[in-house]
Amino acid sequence: PSLTFSNVVGIELVGLSYVTKRIEDRAFKACTDLKRIVYRDKSDSTVKNSAIEYIGDSAFANCGSLATISIPPSVKHLGIDCFNTCASLNRVEYGSSLTTIPSGCFAGCTNLATFSGLSKDLTEFGDSCFTECSKLKVINESLAEESTEENRIYNNGLALISGEEPKNFDALTKLERIGDNAFHNVKGIPHPANRMSL
Repeated sequence: PSLTFSNVVGIELVGLSYVTKRIEDRAFKACTDLKRIVYRDKSDSTVKNSAIEYIGDSAFANCGSLATISIPPSVKHLGIDCFNTCASLNRVEYGSSLTTIPSGCFAGCTNLATFSGLSKDLTEFGDSCFTECSKLKVINESLAEESTEENRIYNNGLALISGEEPKNFDALTKLERIGDNAFHNVKGIPHPANRMSL
């Protein structure tokens, strides 16, 4: 059910079992002490992958102590405002099967610096998805190590790694939309549309 642990103080770790498939809307919203989300297998060992398929709207919004997250490739749906205003969040490993970054998903994550795992099948940067992420420097860091200077697109210090083609998000061949204010107040980035060809 929605709001299950919303606003509960003292939760520092969420351990998700190998059978958990859904995290409902606002399930952990404003759990301000939450620091880690881990996925467990049958033997209760921590693993990178999980059975999670659905993370609802605002599920982890306002979790001010959460510093890093890994969204497993099993996730097929990520809700709007999912990690909105997680002020300590500095690193995201995005689920490779997700084809959108939902509206408001990382808005207000003022310490977010690195975002990796972006699928080349991405179709949309939702409205305000990175609004106020003023420290964001690298999108798709996973490709940075193998990329060369000519296949990075720089826009006032933000490195947008295309990975496969040397120009203007060309690796994102399915990208159809960059939403309103998607990169609002990302230092010096009024909107990346001026750097891409759709």
